[in-house]
Amino acid sequence: MLIGGGYAYYIWNKPRPQVEDQKGIEITATALFDSFTNNEINATATYVDKAMQVTGVVEEAKKNQAGETVVILQS
Repeated sequence: MLIGGGYAYYIWNKPRPQVEDQKGIEITATALFDSFTNNEINATATYVDKAMQVTGVVEEAKKNQAGETVVILQS
C-alpha cells in the first residue's frame, strides 16, 4: 500500500505540459469537423489531447453546468 500510495502521489503531482508552451495545430472549424466526419478514429488520434488553434465564426458562447465557457463554431 505504501508503494501504491507513493506512486499515486508522484503521478498526481507530476508537472503537466502547459498549453502556452506548445505550438498549437492550426486548423479551421470546418476542416476539423470534416476530419471527424470522414475518419473519426484518425481524427481522434490526431487532435484529441493536443493544443489546437481553431479559426472560424463563433455561432454561440455559453456556460455549461460546471460554469466553464463553451464556444460553438460554425462548421
